[in-house]
Amino acid sequence: MNYFAIGEIIREFRTRANIKQAQLCEGLCEPPTLCKIENGRQNPNKKLLDALIEKLQIPITLNVVATKQELERCILEKEISNKIYTDDFDNIHGLLEQYEKISPEMNKFEKQYLLYAKSAYAYQVEDKYKETLSPLIEAMKLTFPNYEIECDIQEHLFTSIEFSLLNSIAICLHGSGQVEKGIGVLEKLAYCLETRYSKSDMYINKYPTITYNLSSWLGLVKQWSKSLVYTQKSIDCCIKQQNYFLLADLYYNHGFTLVMLGKTSEGTEYLRKSLTLGSLFKNRWCY
Repeated sequence: MNYFAIGEIIREFRTRANIKQAQLCEGLCEPPTLCKIENGRQNPNKKLLDALIEKLQIPITLNVVATKQELERCILEKEISNKIYTDDFDNIHGLLEQYEKISPEMNKFEKQYLLYAKSAYAYQVEDKYKETLSPLIEAMKLTFPNYEIECDIQEHLFTSIEFSLLNSIAICLHGSGQVEKGIGVLEKLAYCLETRYSKSDMYINKYPTITYNLSSWLGLVKQWSKSLVYTQKSIDCCIKQQNYFLLADLYYNHGFTLVMLGKTSEGTEYLRKSLTLGSLFKNRWCY
């Protein structure tokens, strides 16, 4: 595919969504750069193209020629991300060292991913919740320059890694005792996914994890009715999209919440479902 074809597709999806160039390229590149890409006068690097595709929710595959270093880092990112998602941190230090040694130079997207992966290890393995907040926010600001924990995020166009960063920020807020702030971050994130990304792969991949954590923490502060709403939405999402990894845990949260609301019989049935599925999938965060 030539540069002009890639630029045409980006421009078509941007204008169809009524998104201005300045909004799309916020934190990614300068408006003149996006203009050149759309007009076929400049080729985006792989990471920039991937970010544009995610922000515009383009449902087709677009490819550009990538450097050897870019491809090596992309392969490592997939391996590292899979380990983080499944709580398998064996040899993750070695993989992160490989990632850094590929080349002394990194673009902002690679720096952002490295900060995210190191932070995930720090809070999941070493319980360094408070200490990890700063590098996570630093990573977020690389592509969302005005980001603050309590800022409005509804106008921002998100990439997949930004959703992961916000979920991690919420986890670290919760882990450092700032439960209400963590809930606030996830509620804004869930709303954003529900209203703007409900037909995207990011919704399928991110929504169950985010609402699972959210329902768990709402249970901790005894907001049972609210927790029930999120668990039901997340269960529906998992079943519809055939994404069963967290389903056992969601059934548990849903059943526990129903019991706490006095619906013991219905709650017990969901707890039974959780036990049945629990032997098939590795459990994660619970009440």
